[in-house]
Amino acid sequence: MVAIKAEALSLKFDDKTLFDKADILIKRNEITGIIGKNGAGKTTFFDLICGVRNPDQGTLQNLAKSHAYLSQTLGMPATLSMREIYEMTASLSCERIPSLAMTLENFHAWDTRLAAKFGDTLKKRPSHCSYGEIRFFFTLSLISFSKELLILDEPTAGVDPESRHYIWSFIKKAKEAGTTIIVSSHNIQEICEHCDSFHLIHNHRFSRFANAQAFMSRFGGNTLDDAFIASIHS
Repeated sequence: MVAIKAEALSLKFDDKTLFDKADILIKRNEITGIIGKNGAGKTTFFDLICGVRNPDQGTLQNLAKSHAYLSQTLGMPATLSMREIYEMTASLSCERIPSLAMTLENFHAWDTRLAAKFGDTLKKRPSHCSYGEIRFFFTLSLISFSKELLILDEPTAGVDPESRHYIWSFIKKAKEAGTTIIVSSHNIQEICEHCDSFHLIHNHRFSRFANAQAFMSRFGGNTLDDAFIASIHS
């Protein structure tokens, strides 16, 4: 089953080409990674999926009935508590607002330590949260909304190793519950470790890889970072 299908996708910003007759197919109920150098078009691709932007040419079909999108930029009213921000986000994202008590109960069933960490964050205000805490908080919040498609733009950026572990743990729990996840990261190791497959935005098109070995076989190098750097210059 297909979640996202793009054919002959083309898009330019001024004189800069981001996509040129690019094709991509993303399957349902899988974790799919998106990688590429800065400015390659990862965030723009997510905007296209969500209908924030339209391609110049070609087609992009989002076949999911519902989706949630974690963007790189997160702005919050400083006067609200994180609990109030959760409730506001839920009211804007869901036709039926999920019970916070039920959300915490579900989180406890998945991992008691993570649920406690999320519960502690609910008591804070944004000014008392680190950048990593805020990304952790919103990633888990969006997972709790039980959308068919979850789009996560660098969910682990700026988070500590413990939070990174929990984020990927919950992403996998969401997959088990039937969610399709598309996630970007500059960390090629975590993409290879946690995703069912991943796509490199390369020369304005998408190149799919099933695993780390396939990626390194294509671009060479002794490490994944070596291969990623080689891909940028190829």
